Amino acid sequence: MFGAVASHKFVISFCMGMELVAAHTKFWTHLGSILVFAVFSPIGILAGSELANRETIESLPVIVIEVNFHVRLRLRLQTR
Repeated sequence: MFGAVASHKFVISFCMGMELVAAHTKFWTHLGSILVFAVFSPIGILAGSELANRETIESLPVIVIEVNFHVRLRLRLQTR
């Protein structure tokens, strides 16, 4: 499992770096993008393993709806 995740993250991070360089973005944009990628990678791994450990996959739509609701609510609160 570690090898699969590591190889996937390597390819994605390489592509992301190439896109940032090709777009001539500023240093702080590079740094922010790398930090977001680094923070959300373990969160995605934990979420994936939690879903894999569930007895049924039927709860997946419920989780997606809950996350979508909370993200939209947070965005609405930030725009006020």
